[in-house]
Amino acid sequence: RSLNDLAKNIQSAIRGQNPLDPEKTNKTSNLTYEKLNRDTALTVAKEAGKEGVESFVYISAAFAPPMVPNRYITTKREAEQSLLTNQSGFRPIIFRPGFLSTPDRPLTLPLAALLQVSSTIFGRSLRGTIPLAQAASTPPFSMENFARAIMNAIENEQIRGIVDVDGMEELVKNPSSTSGVGASKKEH
Repeated sequence: RSLNDLAKNIQSAIRGQNPLDPEKTNKTSNLTYEKLNRDTALTVAKEAGKEGVESFVYISAAFAPPMVPNRYITTKREAEQSLLTNQSGFRPIIFRPGFLSTPDRPLTLPLAALLQVSSTIFGRSLRGTIPLAQAASTPPFSMENFARAIMNAIENEQIRGIVDVDGMEELVKNPSSTSGVGASKKEH
């Protein structure tokens, strides 16, 4: 079984649908944040380790979006901790983006502009506080730059561990940089 086969099975997640939306979920479904955010990531990581994958990228989150249950972020943090202490031999790279925007989804652009202004005004002062404040103080990131940061991290063998929004910006500006990216940012 290849990672490409696995990717074919998660098309709904890639399209941005919420598989935990109670309106769209079968009432007897046993899909949970634990299974979706933590267990799936760890299962894929285990299989990747068996296949000798050198680098494993996990897309986490800087914070839980407003009105999303806290289990969303706690299960992502649980997955992060397991990946950081894995014994599979791969290099874990964990991205913690805030809001992601793309011209392919025009509705994301006005919110990204608003978040850019609010993050400029508030700076880092509100990060790590209540969810709405975290969202307002974390700059948005374009999907194009996010993909670029991921590729640059994979290519830079010095990058491992958690890559936050500042680290992503650094990777886009300077792909060979390790200053403030990854290894020195184990947990915040």
